[in-house]
Amino acid sequence: MHFTERMKEVVRHLNELVPTLQEAAKATAVLLQEGNFADGYRQLQLLIEALQHFEEGLAFLETAGFIEGTGLEDLKQRLQRVYPSILAALQERDSVQLADLLEYELAPTLVRCGPEC
Repeated sequence: MHFTERMKEVVRHLNELVPTLQEAAKATAVLLQEGNFADGYRQLQLLIEALQHFEEGLAFLETAGFIEGTGLEDLKQRLQRVYPSILAALQERDSVQLADLLEYELAPTLVRCGPEC
């Protein structure tokens, strides 16, 4: 497979992950809102790991010079604006704020974005 075709495949796979990550953020928020902290924080751990892998994919595309024009560059920037608030809520052990951030900040950020973004 040619390099450009492989990069397009990586872009496609990352775009396919976006709705899954969005649903995971919403599901985690619901668990925390319901007071199901054990399951909520387990789900949050999985979500964080998935986001880390997603970010690694974005970094790979960026290093390869292939992220521009994919819409993923914009998504990466939007995600990086949300992360500090989530980290602060985690550090403060504020599950209410964390659930709100997952539902009202992270989930809406995780939308597919085409080259027109």
